[in-house]
Amino acid sequence: MRTRISIKTLKFISIMFGITLSFIFAEILARYIPATDLFLLELPIICKNPKSPDFLCLYRRKRFTKGRYIRGKFPPFNIDALKSTNDIGQFSNIDFEALKNNRETQLNILSVGDSYVEALQVNNKDTFHGILNQYKTIDNKKVLSTAIGSSGNAFPQYLVHLFFAKKNMNLESSILIIPIIHNDFDESLEKYNPEYSGGKFKLSSKSNIFFKERFNNKESTLKRFLIKKSYLIRYFILNLKLSEHFHRYPLCLINHKRFCPLKNKISSDENYLVKNNDAIQATEIFFINLLKIRETQRERSNTIFIIDSDRKSLYNNNIPKDKFTDFQMKFFAKKAKELGFKVIDLEQKYKIHYSKNKKRFDFPNDGHWNEVGHSLIAEEIVSSLNLIKE
Repeated sequence: MRTRISIKTLKFISIMFGITLSFIFAEILARYIPATDLFLLELPIICKNPKSPDFLCLYRRKRFTKGRYIRGKFPPFNIDALKSTNDIGQFSNIDFEALKNNRETQLNILSVGDSYVEALQVNNKDTFHGILNQYKTIDNKKVLSTAIGSSGNAFPQYLVHLFFAKKNMNLESSILIIPIIHNDFDESLEKYNPEYSGGKFKLSSKSNIFFKERFNNKESTLKRFLIKKSYLIRYFILNLKLSEHFHRYPLCLINHKRFCPLKNKISSDENYLVKNNDAIQATEIFFINLLKIRETQRERSNTIFIIDSDRKSLYNNNIPKDKFTDFQMKFFAKKAKELGFKVIDLEQKYKIHYSKNKKRFDFPNDGHWNEVGHSLIAEEIVSSLNLIKE
């Protein structure tokens, strides 16, 4: 006797079939659009001694990975870059091992920083540190330029990476380049960023680096699993940054402390003097430690700080400069010069270039340097080091 299927069951099967078919179609579409490739941080990030760090202290991706980094809804994307990692999981076409050789026929250049050095938004060869590989010195030494940098890093993690470089290569005879970005100051302090892992300063100490380790937890494991397996989820989370919007609105209202911790920072409006003094201390602690890495006058003169500028006020005169950032940048540059370091201040360079060309130095949907910005910075470094094109 034939068993009859109820109308409710048939409706349920039809709905589930429709949902499954729609998901499969959307998944295929996400691969065609396409969704960005993955460049996940390798975990765990552990550092038992930040002043004598090993490989696990580095913010790094999987070694020798290639992929396409995309941001935007539909092609042509504002950001569409081919990226690859080197032997220590950094976005560079030059292996760190190549700088260990220290041949007399090469000039080693190491750039250390945050997402501006990581430069996911542009091809490796078009980053400022990538462009330098097209040059040589006036005495015919080939430039070998690579980088260590990752989003979320600030002064303490820069030092961890520099201690790693000093331990594993001849840093003394190398050129060191460190871009200084607007968020380096307060993000260096554990006080303002307790939720972030990696190196941080505690104001109770003038020399020690506090290191907060990062491990996989249930939430990150699930997120990583989903974006690895589904291009559709990857498209929503990474291409469209849907999770940021989701955190910003519904989740903020549900649990402000957990999902919107950045809003708990002391802002310049609430207590400018406190934040300003804390940031000054972050700069001073940074230099106390850096002087232990770049001990001689020669090493300091071979260290170049790239001081970024407020680009929003440059593009629009009606937008005033951020008072906190402007003060901290000027204080940092002055301190660096007093200690014998080189400084390239981009403010006037930006103004001259923008008045002539009217080209932005960043992306419409992303504040990081674009190809124009990286090219300008490379030109300034080339001029400072008297390099010539190969």
